[in-house]
Amino acid sequence: MRSMTHPRKPGKLLRLLAEKYPTKESVMSRLIYLQGQLVLPKGVEHFMSDLHGEYAAFQHILNNCSGVIREKVDYVFGARLSAEEKAEFCTLLYYPKEKIEQVTKARRATPAWYRENIARCLELARLMSWKYPASKLPALIPERLRSVIVELLATRPDADAAQLAYQQRLLASIVQADAGAEFLESFAAFVKRLAVAQFHFVGDFFDRGSRPDAILDRVMALPDVDIEWGNHDVLWMGAALGSRACIASVVRNCLRYDNTDVLERGYGISLRA
Repeated sequence: MRSMTHPRKPGKLLRLLAEKYPTKESVMSRLIYLQGQLVLPKGVEHFMSDLHGEYAAFQHILNNCSGVIREKVDYVFGARLSAEEKAEFCTLLYYPKEKIEQVTKARRATPAWYRENIARCLELARLMSWKYPASKLPALIPERLRSVIVELLATRPDADAAQLAYQQRLLASIVQADAGAEFLESFAAFVKRLAVAQFHFVGDFFDRGSRPDAILDRVMALPDVDIEWGNHDVLWMGAALGSRACIASVVRNCLRYDNTDVLERGYGISLRA
């Protein structure tokens, strides 16, 4: 019996490759890039499952990257910072906006405070970025302040006095332009992107918790995500597609857990009628 499968024609594959890599130089560049990546440290992969709509807990796990950031802060700063200083710096990275507001209210948000913490963010980000190809880094930095952060990362203050002066002038200019808070927020987002290379979500965004919709919105904004849907998720998909049995089950679960916020506030479905 003759096999029904047909071997792929090399010519067709070469034509497809030629569309993406039309010259010898482009092929060589890509091969060199890929060979180099083989020896880079593998990025952290973060697995989460059974979130069940608990948005606050989910957000906290995302912010601290399951302890990865604290581990890197301990490694980079060691005995240079006290335990209290490291804890405060980590809080700034986890919740930059809230921490800056707190420091501002306490009248501690001085130019020196901003320069010091931006410099710490830079030192941490520089070390954490070494496991990534240089060409990939700009895409991980928030766009609005990308050019200056890329420039800061490229400075080598330990190698040359002029480079040290250049970095210090950049940091001073950031504070003088009253952009310290924006840069700290952008650096915090960048550090979190560096801390986790890929996210894996294994089932059940929905059920019990009040804001699975907010979790999904947050997940959609994350880089490099893959999802395995759970039975609760499939139930909500069925309800969204109009299955009366799924709709009845979804509403019943929301009532059972006193969790109608997800319907009314999350999806704008009134239950008054």
